[in-house]
Amino acid sequence: MCLVFLFPILAWAQLDDFCKGGKGDPIFLETFGDNRTLADRDAIGTTTYTYIEDGQPDDGEYTISSRFNWFPGWFDTTDRTEGDVDGRALIVNADDNMAGEFFERNITGLCPSTTYEFSTWLLNISSLPLSLFCFDSTGIPGGIPINVRFEIWDEADTRILASGDTGDIFASDQPLWEQYGLTFTTFSGQEGVILRILNNGRGGCGNDLALDDIQFVTCGDRTEIITTNQERSPLQFCDVPAGEVELIVNTILSVFTNRFYQWEQSLDGITYTSIPNENGESYVTENLTDTGNYFYRVRIAESNINLSNNSCNSLSDVFLIQILEKVEEPVTDQVLNFCSGDPIVLEGLPKRTGDGIRWYSQPVNGDLLFEGTRYEVGVARPGNSRFFVEAFSPGFDCPSQRLEVSVLVFNEFENLQDESVLICPTESTILTATTSASTYLWSTGATTQQIEVSIPDLYTVEITNSDGCPGVEQFRVNLFVAEAVISEIQTVEEDIVVSTEGPIADYEFSLDGISFQKSPVFNNIETGNYTIFIRDIFSCNTSDQRDFFHLNIPKHFSPNGDGFIDEFVINEVGRVFIFTRFGKLIAQGENGIQWDGTYNGKNLPSDSYWYLIEVEDSVFRGHILLKR
Repeated sequence: MCLVFLFPILAWAQLDDFCKGGKGDPIFLETFGDNRTLADRDAIGTTTYTYIEDGQPDDGEYTISSRFNWFPGWFDTTDRTEGDVDGRALIVNADDNMAGEFFERNITGLCPSTTYEFSTWLLNISSLPLSLFCFDSTGIPGGIPINVRFEIWDEADTRILASGDTGDIFASDQPLWEQYGLTFTTFSGQEGVILRILNNGRGGCGNDLALDDIQFVTCGDRTEIITTNQERSPLQFCDVPAGEVELIVNTILSVFTNRFYQWEQSLDGITYTSIPNENGESYVTENLTDTGNYFYRVRIAESNINLSNNSCNSLSDVFLIQILEKVEEPVTDQVLNFCSGDPIVLEGLPKRTGDGIRWYSQPVNGDLLFEGTRYEVGVARPGNSRFFVEAFSPGFDCPSQRLEVSVLVFNEFENLQDESVLICPTESTILTATTSASTYLWSTGATTQQIEVSIPDLYTVEITNSDGCPGVEQFRVNLFVAEAVISEIQTVEEDIVVSTEGPIADYEFSLDGISFQKSPVFNNIETGNYTIFIRDIFSCNTSDQRDFFHLNIPKHFSPNGDGFIDEFVINEVGRVFIFTRFGKLIAQGENGIQWDGTYNGKNLPSDSYWYLIEVEDSVFRGHILLKR
């Protein structure tokens, strides 16, 4: 034995002379056991290799073991037999010096003049990753491939009935079990054969194999069972009696010269019993009324006596008649309410594990909309719709009665608006939710339409309408903290303009303390002393007032007798003096003035004239234009 290093060279030569007809039960089957049985070296028969008791086989040795990775270059894998627990296989390490026979076994209990199939499974144990330094006899990297020869001799060991070579089987990167087979026919009077398996290659770097599941079965006609109406298996009925069904044998591939039949039946597909006196090419079943599975097959032989010897006959394909129970209706909500805009999701569950769910547009036939337990329909739109759901059995439907699922879609709230509210520091306010709601749940926990609050905060109310659709309203309550205080009063031409310390929109203004306006500007006010009043509009009981002298001086006058600004008039304002531009005093008054634009009885020309007004401790200067 040497470590096997193989390049990825895969050249398979599979011996696939398998039976093309029908096969019988195994006459001989060697699986080499598992952890529940002891390894039996007698299972190998005569061999030129040395047997190792479930231990590491060196070159020229073999073992029967569930362990495969006896060397670093061998796969760590399992045997081929299905259902084995820690199953064993025949593991052979090729001899360094010569090829040799590693399996010989007498197979008895066969029938004369009968065709059989021999088959077995082979595995090249050597793994591909360790192939970097191994070469075969021709110098090709990849190690020595396994190459096995099968020979089947008559029981006298004088005539060979069949033989064949697998060809080179190179290593791979994964353990690959491959099946190989031969067919042969026994001679007249022959009841046994000798099976020999030989290793064509030599040992060394590679050529290490595992062998498992050696089997002999009869090979007969390839037959199937069909009904007289050419129906094939399975024949299924949905919750109704099958009655009597006539089955016939249909030969697809002929092997036998003569044919004798025995019909068999089973309720589990495993254990079959012969049907008395049913030996023809056709068979009419009993009246099948109960739900369940009914399995039928035909045993075929070339002579009547061989029908009772399983070593000498073959089997047809199985024909299955199923009477299935109608699937129960699914579990689902049959009336569902959604609000417009919500996602519509329909759910239906089968009562029996393994069954499926289908959704349709109609109670019978109709379009298949979806298959599955959760049907996401889409976004809900106003209006009602119907769906129909059924349960079915995969493979064969036998569906349940369809259930109607009504989907009712209701409108949500419209035109909901958030509000902002101001409150005084020592007062509260009433928040009122929409009147169209049927239930209310405030963020305070209240469930009434109105709540009274005194703390500035964001208040929300979850509402539902009579259809159960939700909505949310928000109320932002802010504290009014601006105190009503006058910061400045100005004369701007003929207007009085009031400035405050807070936002203008939060106050009202007045010149008499009776009539208030929201604007801080009083337009076209005559000259005089005034008291300006201010108060907050939220009745938070804050106010202010201040005295103010307003001087409304016209920009010009025209003493032309047309009755429109014929004189320069200022009433009740204190002492008034009028000068020319050169400083000459031309008019004066003690409590206001009424000047007609003359001096010493003569009209003065058009020009700008200057005035000086003394009001208590204040002095006002300016000029006015006289127009002629």
